[in-house]
Amino acid sequence: MLGESVNRLIGNPDLGSEDERVGISDVLPCMNRMIRDLEDKGKAAEDPQLRFGIQAGLKKAKRYYHILCRSKPYIIATFLDPRRNGNWFITHAFPDDEEMQAFARETISDAFRAWYEELGKAPNEKSASAYSHATWPLPPSTAPNRSASSRNYEFKAYLESPLIDHYVDVFKFWKEKEGIWPVWAAMAFAYLSIPTMSAEVERVFSRHTS
Repeated sequence: MLGESVNRLIGNPDLGSEDERVGISDVLPCMNRMIRDLEDKGKAAEDPQLRFGIQAGLKKAKRYYHILCRSKPYIIATFLDPRRNGNWFITHAFPDDEEMQAFARETISDAFRAWYEELGKAPNEKSASAYSHATWPLPPSTAPNRSASSRNYEFKAYLESPLIDHYVDVFKFWKEKEGIWPVWAAMAFAYLSIPTMSAEVERVFSRHTS
């Protein structure tokens, strides 16, 4: 089911069911699509037992999904995927939930502000909790201008950028953009490099249900 949903998500049902296509930024969109697929299959199922099984799976999938939608790394990684950007949260994730839309916006804004401040520190000032992927110093051509206008420009520029095709390499995209959007690029290299593991999803789910 996951492979089938992933392939429909990227617009090519003939690609097979290779789950290695899925990265951390695909987790929320794939679960969203899988839930919709299960809802459709449940409505179409004529056999009572099959319908019951689908409904049970759907119930658990929705519980996973709502828990993960509160997980900041998943929100930030999904946002940093230029195939989705912030549009996905409004059109797919929380189309009718203003509270969750606000939570996603706050999560992304806070993360960008923290990274902007962290990247502007000298080596001996850097926080021990900073991601190892965010190296200092940035190359001279990519070092962020410390003005508020520069920060606001970079923040808004990505928000307003058009979505890219689903087949474009997101890391290549960010490598090309790090000269003009150094903070977003540093965040993308860190968050999009996080491995996608079902075990982590299980831990998040167990922690919230224990």
